[in-house]
Amino acid sequence: MLQAIIKELSAMNFYDYLQLLGGFILAGSYIPQIIKTYRIKKVSDISIAFWGFLFIGLSLMEVNALHLGTIGIYSYAITETANVFLCGVFLAQVIYYRKKNK
Repeated sequence: MLQAIIKELSAMNFYDYLQLLGGFILAGSYIPQIIKTYRIKKVSDISIAFWGFLFIGLSLMEVNALHLGTIGIYSYAITETANVFLCGVFLAQVIYYRKKNK
């Protein structure tokens, strides 16, 4: 598996690099919000519905990304997995702190 990923990275074109860059920028955008939420533990103004629907949508897109990974296109699978994971972390924070602060 690792050899296949290394081979794919060496065969990447300009658009694959754009996908990786854009995907990691999007994934990185969750981190400041996750840290802030962890510090202040206040989530009453955050919409669970928005984050729930976002998580579901990203998860459905992840299915396609994983399929593309099976045919040798890894850039989308890598970045989409990071986005689903971080969105899930934030959604879990919102649910946890909302229940804890009741």
